[in-house]
Amino acid sequence: MAWLQLFALLAGASSFKLYTNHSAGDSQESAGTWKLVLKVGKTKTLGFSNPLWTNSDLLNEGSAVATEEDAKYSAFNTEPFKKVRMCVGSPESNCVEHIFSKKYDNAKALFSAGYTRDATVKRDEILSTFGPAKDSYQDCPMQRPGFNIECNDGNKARWGFCLNCASQGCQNDDGNDADAAIGIGLAGQSTDTELGGGWTAYFASGKGTCSANSKTFKAVWLWVYSLKAPPPKGNWKLALKVGKTATLGFSNALWTNSDLLNEASAPATEEDAKYSAFNTEPFKRVRMCVGSPESNCVEHVFSKKYDNAKALFSAGYTRDATVKRDEILSTFGPAKDSYQDCPMQRPGFNIECNDGNKARWGFCLNCASQGCQNDDGNDADAAIGIGLAGQSTDTELGGGWTAYFASGKGTCSANSKTFKAVWFWVDSLTKPTPKERQGNWKLALKVGKTATLGFSNALWTNSDLLNEASAVSTEEDAKYDAFNTEPFNRLRMCVGSPESNCVEHVFSKKYDNVKDLFNAGYIRDETVKRDEILATFGPTKGSYQDCPMQRPGFNIECNDGNKARWGFCLNCASQGCQNSDSNDADAAIGIGLAGQSTDTELGGGWTAYFASGAGTCSANSKTFKSVWLWVDSLKQPKKQPKKPPSKDHWELALKVGKTATLGFSSPLWTTDDLLNSGSPMATEEDAKYDAFNTVPFKKVRMCIGSPESNCVEHVFSKKYKNAKALFSAGYIRDETVKRDEILKKFGPVKDSYQDCPMQRPGFNIECNDGNKARWGFCLNCASQGCQNDDSNDADAAIGIGLAGQSTDTELGGGWTAYFASGKGTCSANSKTFKSVWFWVASLEGSSKPYTLTKDEWTPVMKIAETTTLGFSSAYWTNDELLKPDSSIEAEEDAKYQAYLDKELESIRMCIGRVDTNCVKHTFKKKYKSAKDRKPGA
Repeated sequence: MAWLQLFALLAGASSFKLYTNHSAGDSQESAGTWKLVLKVGKTKTLGFSNPLWTNSDLLNEGSAVATEEDAKYSAFNTEPFKKVRMCVGSPESNCVEHIFSKKYDNAKALFSAGYTRDATVKRDEILSTFGPAKDSYQDCPMQRPGFNIECNDGNKARWGFCLNCASQGCQNDDGNDADAAIGIGLAGQSTDTELGGGWTAYFASGKGTCSANSKTFKAVWLWVYSLKAPPPKGNWKLALKVGKTATLGFSNALWTNSDLLNEASAPATEEDAKYSAFNTEPFKRVRMCVGSPESNCVEHVFSKKYDNAKALFSAGYTRDATVKRDEILSTFGPAKDSYQDCPMQRPGFNIECNDGNKARWGFCLNCASQGCQNDDGNDADAAIGIGLAGQSTDTELGGGWTAYFASGKGTCSANSKTFKAVWFWVDSLTKPTPKERQGNWKLALKVGKTATLGFSNALWTNSDLLNEASAVSTEEDAKYDAFNTEPFNRLRMCVGSPESNCVEHVFSKKYDNVKDLFNAGYIRDETVKRDEILATFGPTKGSYQDCPMQRPGFNIECNDGNKARWGFCLNCASQGCQNSDSNDADAAIGIGLAGQSTDTELGGGWTAYFASGAGTCSANSKTFKSVWLWVDSLKQPKKQPKKPPSKDHWELALKVGKTATLGFSSPLWTTDDLLNSGSPMATEEDAKYDAFNTVPFKKVRMCIGSPESNCVEHVFSKKYKNAKALFSAGYIRDETVKRDEILKKFGPVKDSYQDCPMQRPGFNIECNDGNKARWGFCLNCASQGCQNDDSNDADAAIGIGLAGQSTDTELGGGWTAYFASGKGTCSANSKTFKSVWFWVASLEGSSKPYTLTKDEWTPVMKIAETTTLGFSSAYWTNDELLKPDSSIEAEEDAKYQAYLDKELESIRMCIGRVDTNCVKHTFKKKYKSAKDRKPGA
């Protein structure tokens, strides 16, 4: 049985407006940033009764943001806010936000405040993001919505609401019976454990049932929008990383010399490394991030400028009482009470305390059993920070704390040595050049760890593309349209990562495109950056010949078959330097390679003799590297029109998973029925949402493989009332369907399909031989000639809502069996499913939150699914208000002050939604108010 929510508005014209979050909430967003305060894993740890909700203790505070586990960060105790969000299943997507009417000093204050009833808690968004199956739960208004809620029968939530069994009627008063809860920080009736996040046992037992069978854990990230002004953005450069090893302990010479270590190491990799920025970047501010490259960090600001990190760590003992003791303890994370709770001893840089306790950045303490001893000359037992050595500590440490630091409350044992991985950054005072500040970078080509894009591959010099729909982050060979179209005089190659660990090159002339560059023959260019190429590609220092480059540049062909599209040649490590173009050569490094005694070509990396080892000459070091090649396009962005078009308000109407469910013949395309309407946006599965039936539009888009990227848009010449109306309209021929974009986004292999104009392009298409699509077009086999008339033979279809000749099932999205059988063939061998998200651009603005459209309407009354405002209710005729502060979106009865004092001549009632599905009535005269309905002056 479908439930009809009655959410009626009687309204009179006035200057009152409802705004979206972009206007209502953004005034505070300009003040700060989102801060992660807590994570709940799929465990019971952070259930309702855990004291971590109300005390200052931390938990796993070094946990990386993306790691799915329980954690409580220092921001829980420190960040003031008026807005919070919880993101379910993902750190920063599939989120529900909440705005309070007052400021909280921190999350501890919120969760210590006791029961906070808040009817503006977003019931529908919580259900959608957490994702219990539709109809498995009671479809009623919320009971006790808010924070720190405690409903009857032991049902509780730190943020959420309670409900009854699916078999029971609605019971919404705070004192009513309750059976279950949803949200975070949960406890529930007949639920064997508490839950950090999800829903309790009775919540989603199934339509018409009341069984304690549905307890479900969800991982949730809790954020607050801090009202603290954010720190200066900074020009942060990674200078050094310490892994969980002794390598970069206090005495390592790398702290004070210019040598580098693993300088090609990817920033995210947890290992020891020292980068060129350590020696080159001037600064007054540094930070160290513990356990994660760019979160869980401690910053320090100096009173003077340092020319580089080498200068800082070569400066000797630098006492600095502004070192942040509490933040260091919080980010490094020794257990509370395991260490001495005293002021710091010798805080600062390059510290050397008594008894061999030392740190490059940190401070010393005594055993937990001893009294405070804070003078520089006092006894010391342990150190915390980076670049450490410690008393009775068997090795030095790159980062963490030494043996006596956290031995336990009241003890003094050398039992707590702990390594921590730490990333050390400097905020460079070197100003970026104008070219560094701006760039119009376009991805032209990717080389995977394969031989495909070796030197001799024709793709370097022709216009053909390869895997042109490949996602940027995917490590595989691909050649994009930008290779052939974008003019440039600057390019870069990024090794092992799409946009980091890169080498740039600036030419003295402009090239019309990359194809022209690689067709230009040998280009000798001594400005090729030898040291940066070695650092980013990363052959082991000392394994290769330390000589100037031979034939540096582009399209290079050295002696003995050593070649590169961008790079240089060298000789064996055992040989002397030979740098003339005509000299002997043994190996090459860069992209588009071929090499002496190298059994295959390489897309990127170095050839067999390049890095055989110090003093050797063996063909043993061939190494593939993945590389992304970008061009800084000189094309000017298109000028914006004087009046920019308004931003589309996209509503998700339907999703097709890699299944047959939403094939062409599914009645869901033409009926009002919904499917998995609570499915989170990011989940790859079949779903049909309310927007399919309710949102008017003139523009649609389908996004393939991703919810909001890799999309194709289509604009109609007329308005459709909703998607149901579009797909019920019969065959709509539309030659503006974007053939090339559909092919690119869906991604059948080039030349595997017939390269012809579309047959029957459009919507609800039915071609010959059973080939059909709800949005798409038909083609013939790759072996046949073009047949483009509507009545011609057809063999296959591509798009969404498909059926196809000799295709054993329908498809929600993708292409049918004959579509991409291979060049010159006609075989039913290529049926391919694709996941697709189908969106409509609402003509009524965003519905989350709602925006009143066109006329300005004032809400005067709301009628929920109750008997409260029935015909005989005195509220219709008296001056008494009902919940006058109720949010416009809250699902409850309300009567506002405007009912009594707003003059009107038009009214409307909107059923089921705040601002759509409305009936309007205009009177022949004005009334003083909705109550009086007496002629006005």
